[in-house]
Amino acid sequence: MTNHETIHKQLTLKAKLKVRVATASDVNKLEWNGQFTHFRNLFRRAFTEQRRGNRLMLVMDFNGYPIARLFIQFINPEQHETGIKRGYIYSFTVMEPFRSLGIGTQMLKVAESILMKRGYPIATISVAKANVRAYKLYLKHNYQVYGEDDGQWQYRDHNGNIHEVNEPSLLMKKTLIPYPNNTKTIT
Repeated sequence: MTNHETIHKQLTLKAKLKVRVATASDVNKLEWNGQFTHFRNLFRRAFTEQRRGNRLMLVMDFNGYPIARLFIQFINPEQHETGIKRGYIYSFTVMEPFRSLGIGTQMLKVAESILMKRGYPIATISVAKANVRAYKLYLKHNYQVYGEDDGQWQYRDHNGNIHEVNEPSLLMKKTLIPYPNNTKTIT
């Protein structure tokens, strides 16, 4: 074999992955070795809200490490101008090396199942207009665009600095179960 030759071997790994509710020990791990350290405060706040029953943090577990996350905010009629009980899915991402393996689809299905079991008739999500990959995933799972958002928000990072975000987004929804009396819709 010369220096210019390369041997290609295919390696197949089998791993048990499971979607589960995030625990306190997951909160710091969600920073993914520094990639999302700037969201530390957001993760901690979401975990506090999970303990209160207002949110749910789902992770895809790979040997005790969260390789994907999806958060759900439970919105009841009195909490939003639409007056509709719905689940808002956000902070949904899969680690780069684990993308295109069906993990996102599995997490989305689990989230929808949880919402249905809790009596939430509608799932909503906001997707950045630049995130074509996520948009296609939601379309594939029957989410429909119902509006747009300027995507302007801010957060305080782990050092106390305020960051302004400008991420124009599409608002998408999916009917999971018929809404009682079938009189209200999100427009």
